[in-house]
Amino acid sequence: MVILLEFQGRPDRLMALRMAIYQLLTVQEVIRRARPSVRTDSIEVLSFVIHHGRRPWGKAPSLRQLFGRLVPGFFRMIEPDWDAGAAHATGDLVGIILALERNRSVDGTVAMVQALARIAEETDSAYNSFIAACVREMLVSRGWITREQLKEAGTMTQVSTAYRQSLEDYGQRWFRQGREEGVRQGREEGVRQGREEGVRQGREEGVRQGREEGVRRERHAQTALLCRRASQRFGADVAEALTALLGDSADFSRVVEAMDAVVSSATGDELLERVRRMPKG
Repeated sequence: MVILLEFQGRPDRLMALRMAIYQLLTVQEVIRRARPSVRTDSIEVLSFVIHHGRRPWGKAPSLRQLFGRLVPGFFRMIEPDWDAGAAHATGDLVGIILALERNRSVDGTVAMVQALARIAEETDSAYNSFIAACVREMLVSRGWITREQLKEAGTMTQVSTAYRQSLEDYGQRWFRQGREEGVRQGREEGVRQGREEGVRQGREEGVRQGREEGVRRERHAQTALLCRRASQRFGADVAEALTALLGDSADFSRVVEAMDAVVSSATGDELLERVRRMPKG
């Protein structure tokens, strides 16, 4: 329970209204601090006005006594089932405004704004401006157009034109952003694919070069071994001549055939002659 105390030195005809405002503000603050768990039926506010003046009070102590039959705070609910199509066809101003509020789609909004423009053009300028001001606020609240874009729109026709132009600009802006985003993503994807392709090709090239280097070293070792054997049998001069004939690129079959010639040749000249006659692979 919340207790409100108000000290009053003289009678106030609107004291009941003031205390009602204090009470509602207090309840609002209690709900704000305790939400969402607070139950409104559990909130109690007890109010006292302490009158210390010389004159008798003699003023209404409640809103009902102050206002009579229609007390502030009470309302009647109206939920009309408006048919947007029928309102549009018959030119029902209230129905079109309600349809504009309910239908938040772009197409529906454009249709209702155009219908309101046609109705407003048949009225006097003051009423046209009033409808335009109301519709401007409704459109701005939806985020499709700014108050700055509508600042020059004083009639419903101007509001309708500005709104359609805003939608076109909005669509073109999103199209450009989408295209730029697509180009950027495409460029990034191309770079990524290019990088992956480069890595793959580099890996394949490395494997190939490594394999070739291994084969070349193996052939070089075989040729060196062959020349050492020839040097042991026929001397260093024959081995040097044999190295020149074979070179570093001699394939395995030619090295094997040359090795057989080293073993079976009687002289160094015979060995060299047999190697010269060998086919080059």
